[in-house]
Order: sequence, then C-alpha cells, then structure tokens
Amino acid sequence: MDGPKLTASRPLLGDTAFLESSPYFDASWYQNQYPDAVDCGLSPAEHYLWVGALMGRDPSPYFDGRYYLERNPEVAEAKMNPLVHYLRHGHAEGRRARADDVSPPLPHNRPAQEILGPAPWADALRQCPLQSILSGPDPVEHPPSQARALAAAILAQGARAPTVSVILPLVGRGFFRALDSALDQSTPPMEIILIHGPSDDETLSQIRRGYTEKIRSGMLRIVQSHGTGTTQALNTGLDAARGDLVAYLDGWSAWRPDYLRLMTAWFCQNDDLCTGFAGWRQATARPGQSRIWGAPYDRAGLLTEPLIDLSVFMHRRVVFEQLGGFDDAAGDNAAWNLILRHTGVYAPGYLAFVGADVMREPSQTLDREGGQDMIVRHRQDRWRHGLEAPRIAYVLWDWPALSQSFVMAELRWLVSRGFDVEVFYKIAPDRSAEVAFDIPQHQVTTPEALAKLLRQRDRTLVHCHFAYPAMTLLAWPACRLASVPFTFFGHAVDIFLHNNIAVNRIDEVMNDPLCLKLFVHGEFHRKHLEAQGIPIEKLAYAFQCADLDLFRGIPDRPAPENGATWRGVFIGRFTEKKGIETLIEAAALLRDEAVHFDIYGYGPLWGIVHDRAEALGVDNITFHGPLDDRHAVRDVLRNAEFCIVPSIVADTGDTEGFPTVIMEAMAARRPVVTTSVSAIGDHLIDQVHGLVATPRDPQSLAGSVRSLMRLPETHRMAMLRNATTFLQSTTGTDRTMETYCDTWYHAPVDIVLVTYNAPGHDDAEETFEIIRRIRTHTITPYRLVVIDNGSDAEFRAGLERLAAGMPDMRLHLLERNRFVGPATNIALAGSDAVFTIYVCSKEGFVARHGWERPLIDHMRRRPHLAMGGHLSHLPRHTLGAELAKHPAFPAFRNPAFATAHPERPFRHVQGGIFILRRDVVNPQTCFSDTLPQANTDVEFSYFLESRGLEIGKIPQVASVTVKTLPRLEAVLDETTCVAHPVTLNEAVQLDRMHVAGSTRCNLCQGWECIAHDGRCRHCRSSRMDRKLYQYLAHDWRAHRGGKALLVDCVASLVDAMAARMFEVSATTWQDLPQSDLFTLICLGSGPDHELAKRLLARLAPGGLMVWPEGSGAEPAALVHTTMNLRGGMHQQVSKVLQSDGRRLCWIARDA
Repeated sequence: MDGPKLTASRPLLGDTAFLESSPYFDASWYQNQYPDAVDCGLSPAEHYLWVGALMGRDPSPYFDGRYYLERNPEVAEAKMNPLVHYLRHGHAEGRRARADDVSPPLPHNRPAQEILGPAPWADALRQCPLQSILSGPDPVEHPPSQARALAAAILAQGARAPTVSVILPLVGRGFFRALDSALDQSTPPMEIILIHGPSDDETLSQIRRGYTEKIRSGMLRIVQSHGTGTTQALNTGLDAARGDLVAYLDGWSAWRPDYLRLMTAWFCQNDDLCTGFAGWRQATARPGQSRIWGAPYDRAGLLTEPLIDLSVFMHRRVVFEQLGGFDDAAGDNAAWNLILRHTGVYAPGYLAFVGADVMREPSQTLDREGGQDMIVRHRQDRWRHGLEAPRIAYVLWDWPALSQSFVMAELRWLVSRGFDVEVFYKIAPDRSAEVAFDIPQHQVTTPEALAKLLRQRDRTLVHCHFAYPAMTLLAWPACRLASVPFTFFGHAVDIFLHNNIAVNRIDEVMNDPLCLKLFVHGEFHRKHLEAQGIPIEKLAYAFQCADLDLFRGIPDRPAPENGATWRGVFIGRFTEKKGIETLIEAAALLRDEAVHFDIYGYGPLWGIVHDRAEALGVDNITFHGPLDDRHAVRDVLRNAEFCIVPSIVADTGDTEGFPTVIMEAMAARRPVVTTSVSAIGDHLIDQVHGLVATPRDPQSLAGSVRSLMRLPETHRMAMLRNATTFLQSTTGTDRTMETYCDTWYHAPVDIVLVTYNAPGHDDAEETFEIIRRIRTHTITPYRLVVIDNGSDAEFRAGLERLAAGMPDMRLHLLERNRFVGPATNIALAGSDAVFTIYVCSKEGFVARHGWERPLIDHMRRRPHLAMGGHLSHLPRHTLGAELAKHPAFPAFRNPAFATAHPERPFRHVQGGIFILRRDVVNPQTCFSDTLPQANTDVEFSYFLESRGLEIGKIPQVASVTVKTLPRLEAVLDETTCVAHPVTLNEAVQLDRMHVAGSTRCNLCQGWECIAHDGRCRHCRSSRMDRKLYQYLAHDWRAHRGGKALLVDCVASLVDAMAARMFEVSATTWQDLPQSDLFTLICLGSGPDHELAKRLLARLAPGGLMVWPEGSGAEPAALVHTTMNLRGGMHQQVSKVLQSDGRRLCWIARDA
C-alpha cells in the first residue's frame, strides 16, 4: 500500500511499557512474523518502535500501521509511531485500527491460571443402588415403592443405622403440621428437639397436652432457646442434638412421609457422605402455582440464591462440631449461609425426590441488605466461580516511585488483563516514574479518607507494598474501617530496620482476620518475622515482580583475554545497606588485578564514599552518578563484564530483600558477584549462580572477584546458564501474580491423607506431626482432606479434635478400610480443586515452608503432565513385556498397551507423594478398586500412560519405598520440599538441610564433611561425584543385572553403584575396555567428541551414558553419529551437597 512513510524518531520514555501492556501489541505474534526480531538485542516492543514501524510492519493482527498512516497522514508528518498514536489518541477519537476494524479479544479480569477445577462427582462414584433409583436432574414427586423398600432393607440390615435428631423451632404458622410430619415418618427419628422462647407458653401447653406420650418416651424433647430469634433457637437445637444425623423443620415446611427413611438409608449406605439434600415443592396459597425445586449440586447457583431449602438439607452432626452452626449476624440468611459453609467443605450429595412441602418463597430470604451481606461473606468463593471479580485497590505510600519498578510491573500485568484496579497513595516520591498505562489514581491524606474512598470506589480487595509505613499507618487502619480484606508484600527496610520493627505492629496486622497473606522473599524473612510472633501460616513466598524482557537478548560478552581489563559495574543508591564502602576497600585490595569498577548511583553516602576512595588511593574506580531509567541500566550492563552487589546488614538493621539489579544482570547474562545477605543467601549458591562472598568482608569480596576472573570458560558459561535457569524457575511477573491470585481468589489445592491407625499399626504421632507441618508450612490456600479407613476410636477422636479447629479440613470417618486407592477416590470426587496432592499419612514429611508451590508451579508450566512426583520402577518388571508378566498385571486396565510396547520402559509415580491434575480423572478413570492397596500406584501410572497422558518427575519431590535401594538419602538436598519415607527422627535431618552453612555427602552420608575445595573429607567424593550419584541413584536401569562402566570416578561412587545396582567395571581414561557392552557408562570427567563416539559403541540397547559438560562432547552432535540415540542436558544443583555447577550431558540408546 502506497501512502505516507514514517521517518525515524526516537521513542519516548515509557513507550515500550505502554505497548507491552496493550492487547494491540502481541510479542509472540510479532516474533513469529518477523524472525529477524528474535535475539537481536531488543525486546519485541523495542524492535517495533525502533525498526519495525519504519519498515511498515504490523505489531499484531489487530493493527495495520500502513493503513493507519494512510488514513491519518498527520501522524506520519509528526514522526509519531502509529500504534503509540492510536493508543494515546486515536482510539479515544474513534479512529480505526485497520480497514476491517477487527478488535483484539477483550482481556478477562481473571487470573491466567486455572483456579476452579471440575465440579465434584462423588454421587457418580458412590454407585449407590438407592441413588440409582432416585437419580436424574428433576426430583420425583412420589418415590417409587422400589426405593422405599430398598431404603427399609438397608436400615434393617445395617449393623448400626444412623440416628437422626430433628431440630424444630417453634416458629411459623404451620408448626403443628411440621411436627406431625416429623412424627408420622415411616422411619421415625431418634429425637425431635422443640426449641421455644420465653413467649411460647400457650403453644407449649398445647404440645404437652397433645403429645404427652411422645414427650414421655423421650422422642419429643422440649428445650428453651439460649437467646431470641430463629438463629439462636436453631443453635440451641444443634447443641442439644445427640443423633448421628441432623435434620431441620420449621413452621413453614412439612416432610413427605418417607423423607427420613430415604435420607437416612442413603447416609447409612454411604459412610463418606457428610452433607446431602433432596428436592422440595414450593407450595403457595394460589392453587396450581406450586413449583418443584431440586437439581444436582451447583455451587455457583447456590452462591447466587438459596437453591437448597433447610428442610431438605441433612448433615452429620460432626460437621456442625467442626464448622459450627448458624451465624446470628447473617439474619434471615442464616440458613443459606450455613448451607454454603457446610457444603463448601463437604460437597453435598443429591437424592432426586421431593422430600418436603415448603410454604415460603426462596426470595423471602433475599432482602437487598441481606443479599449484599451474603455477597460479602462469600466474596472469594464468588470470585473463584466467576460470579464477580475483585475490585482491587493498590495502596502505596509514595507513587509513582522510580525505585519501585516491581509495583509498576504488577499494575501493568493487572491492567493488561482487564482487572479493575486503582491506585491510592499518600505522597509523591522524590523521583517519579512515568505511568505508561491508564489507571485511576487517588491521593489521600489519612486512613479515614482512604476508607471513605475505598467505599466510594467500591473496592473489595486491598494490596499494599511495604509493611511500614504504608501498611501500618495507612492501609491497615483504612481496611479495618471499610471492612476490606488485604494482602501485602514485606520487602526489607520496612521489616528489618530496627526503628521500623518497633512501630510496624506486623504481628497485630497479620493476626487481623482481614489479613489474607503477607508475601516475602524466603527463609531469611520468615525466620526474622517468626521471632516476632506472626501467624506463620499467613506468610507466603513470592519474588517481587521484575520486567526483565528489556535485559534479555543482550549478546554474551566473552571473558577478557591477555590481561585485558575486566569491568565490573555497581548500580544502586549510596546507602549503608548497599555495601559500597566494602566495595571501595575490596577495590583497593585488587589494585594488582586487571579490573575496574564503574559506580552508578546517588544517595546520602555520596560524600563519605568519595572521601574513603580518595583516602585509600583507589584508582580502579570511576564514579558516574545516577542512571535515568532502566534503558540506561541495560546499556551499562551491556558494556560490563560483571555486576557487583556487595550488600550488607546495616548497623540500623536495614538490609536488602532481593536486589532487582541482580535479576537484571542475570537476565543480561552478566556474572554477578554479591554477598550472602537476606534472600540472596536463600536463593543463590556460590560458584553456581554467581560468586557469593561474606558480607562486610573486603577480603572475601575481592577473593570472589579474583575467582571470577580465573574461572574456566566452561564454568563461567555454566554459571550464566544456571543464573538464567534460576530466573526462569523462581522469578517473573506471571509467577508472582499467580501466587497473589491463588490467595486473592482462595483457589485451594487439596492435600490428601489416607489414615489407618490400629493396634499393630500405631502411627498416630507421625500422622499428627505430618498434619502439623502441612498446616504450618502450606502457603497456598488449601483444603486438608483426611480419609480415615476405620481407625481405632482414640485416633478418630484425635482427628475430630483436630478438625474442630480447622475450617479448611475435610474429614471422612469411614466405617471400614477401603484401602488407599478407593479412599483417594473419595477425596478426588468431593472436590472442585484443580490439583490434588497426596501425602502418605505415616511417612510423608513436608521439608520446608511453601513446600507445595514447586509442585503446583511444575504442573502449571507443563500442562501436558497429568501427574507428577518421584519416578520409580519395578526392577524385574520394567519393560512392557516384563510388566505383562507381573502377578498383578491381569488386574491392570488397558493391558494391550504393555503388550503393544514390549521394549518400552515403564516407570511410575511413587505413591507416597504425588500431585494429580483432577481433570484427568472421573468415576471411570480414577484409582482402581481391583488393586486398592498394593501396586495401586503402579497400575494408575500405567493406566494414565495407556490413555495417552503423561507422568513426570518433579525434582523437589523425593519419594521411594522402604525397600528401595539406594535409600532416600541418595537424593535428598535442600531443594527437597517433601519426602517419603521419613521417620520422626529422620525428619530432623530434613530440617537440618535448611540450616545456613550445612553440608552433607550423599555417598557416605556424612554431615559437615565437605571441604572448601568441594571434596568430602570422609569418602573423597568430588562435587561431580555427588551430582552423578544424585542423578543416577534411582535410574530405571538399576537392579536389573546390567553392566556399568565408571571412568574417573571416586571409589565411594563405584561402591555405591556396585551395591546391587550394577555389575561395575571401574577404570581410568588410559585403560578403557575394548569390548563388552554396558547398560550404564558414567564418566567423572568429560571426553572429547571422538572419544565419546568410541564409548557410545560400547553402549548397550536401552543403555545410558552420562558425563559433565564442557569437554567438547555435545549430545546434540553425538546423537546423529549412529542410529537410535537421543540425548540432552540435565541440571540439578545443591548447596548442601556442594554439587558441581556444570550440567550433565546424557545420551540414551533406544532398545
């Protein structure tokens, strides 16, 4: 298309971020359309601004730049980027984005991740004969005789039919009709509790005269209410109830004759059923206008209106004992509120028959004020079910602060996804940032003014950065005044500075019921705050958001050669915690080295730092002053060999959180020299992710710089790759916002324990310690689901006491042992979570705070995975042909899959700990009833794979059987978040791995035995030996009688691999075997390409060869040298094992 041509002009500050937050710019589409924009050193948005628009390229399918310039030639004349003009002016002015004016999809004010899983399917799982008769979407008006007879038989044959307490307040004009309907039941209740108030004397006299015999027999109990009103009467009845089941009536309803028979038989036949309901007929004064209500459980519908009438709702009494009764503050909606609370934990069953006639309209409970109260009470549940969306207030002390790029990144993410978010702030910052997107902003002066504005702007959620002053002095008091829930992020100065500790009141803030979560960086923050008495279960881990795309794509900078100067860059404010004085002293110690430091920054210590440098005569430092923006930071990093961040803990207590400049340098692939303060020490490993020195120690800092300058190129490149992997696996705006949204939407993960405790199987102490750890260290909203398989009375009583204090616990007390598979199905069927995590109730121990996040994150990043955990194998039944000969295989589903793949190795997710995506199971595809205990994990993994689904290894999960060799200790390290099997005594060792400075050898099991050079003082294993053992310990080729060749490996590794794992031949590079085939070839040091080819000739079908990277032998090149080879790279680094930072190369030969 001919037309006006755009001429070059410099983009304005903020244009990049402005484009990236717009749906009219699609970075992925742009790179796919224009491959030269990939790896060019510019982000996609930058490329479009600087290059693409000039070339007439489009930023997305929704904007035609050439069309826009032709229709609006004044834009080209002004040398303005067409998309920037459209977003800033054209859209509001009604100009078209392209000829056909196709609009981009509207952003949804929903999280990117799934927050709601499949609806419960427990009714379908039960396969109850009674329910089969009374099934269907619409309730039957008159239950067939077959159903009534079956119910009678169930109750007659049951070892102990459940007893029923009927709660009947003296309210409603049809009270006597209701009472008679309860007394006339074909299966009578154990008791009918009549609750009366002080003004019911006349009615009581009628009852005593007309129902004397029922009162005398004890069936009719008359109890005075503890207070006034229907809610107090109902709670009085609950307190008095003695039956196993609780049912309700009032003067506005009457039961059909077989209601209790059918419902009680249903509960009797299904010991997993905790709440249930039937249909009901809404009777009216007008003939012919009655209506039948009843449908399978619909949580979203129930959140909208009271679809279940209390007269046809029944629950086990233990549900009330755990979750409580009616909330008097809910007023006329108390019954609806109770049903929502109870069914929110225990999904109800539905028996499709009309159980009662009700004289009130459902809308009678829905006055405007009361309906609004119900919305507030169940707001997070409504958000999760998509009935409404949160209206978010970001409360900040100063806005828009240039130094708080993480706030800008969060808001840009929310705005770009259509969230309703507004900013409320107190003061302007000392240095302002440009806000490159549209967002409402309000300045306030007091908490009272903020509270008023929160109400006026209808904000339903507050998020705040910095515990002090923003949270303590502004957001918290305002949230209390406006009754708005809140989360906040604690950084560094707000929680570490001694003066702030004295005034931030963080324990009070977090104990406020309105507080949902405090987010911090990691262990260092947790231990600091735990000492201040915070509720640890409200503390979650998250990284501050950082938009790092700007720094990616910068070309690698080779290490200087032949004495050329290394340039290190410091970027930061001149404050004590930045450690600039330590850097000056370290620079003085490095005068004899070819290194120069460029210092960029400003701040109160500017003069002191200059004077110190002059006093030391330092001539290898240049002071440049502050940088204007992040583009300038990128340019400085582009020209540096490394970034130095010498942070300390100041005398005032002030220190870092996790410096953003470290992440920016890592994204730019520049080595980082830093110190082990705060969260830096939590996350970075010396010589793996960077060089980590001792804080306030110029000698140590100078030594780290020297180590970097002398680092072999293979190790330096490995460090850069490890840093990139760290960013990918730990940081990122999407990951942080997912963590926020899980909390905001209360999107729970189910954590399932199946318990069985009896004489001879007494593991009560272990079970309750496992539960304690889960409760303390789970940071994602969760529901603890305990399925007890008929344990002894004392243990069950302990579980009931525990549940009484846990509204987020589902406890099913089964009457008989269903074993682990069917019991797990009960947990899966009664949930609406996206993921279920199973933890063995006897030997599965949580290892660290936030243990579940790596499991959830692993599954979210790999949507193709159905199930994850620790992969194991059956040594004698690994291949398909062997598995088909397993004694239990005749009970496996889809057996033809194994016979069709006789040479395929079959592994399984070990059943002690796993995470499962709930949408891959249903009543037909869940755990096998035929193999309920032994081999249930093997069969289920096989069944998933036979359906075309994938299972996978999660590195942070360590789970084997008690018979597995080598033992669990071979793979445990500080990255392990949950482990099995572990005893109570061994759990202490899990905790020990998180003690700063602890080291352990996985070959000899020694603690604190690794020397500075990485050698174990006991067994002489190297960093690479321990890495190799951790990788190979549970390889599927072990314990199958195969031969292994170990070259250049320490004796302790040779001995370990020979311990019933392989028939081992150990040798050196000078004495390689010329014959024999090996199932495993393990190389302690790397071969060159030709030598690797020779060794591959000795690799047996199905075999594996593994070696350290950096020797010139690359799997990508070697796999093409012969048939049936595949290869790759593996990386797992450990601080406690002091493992090598290089990756492992591997090649496998297919069978």
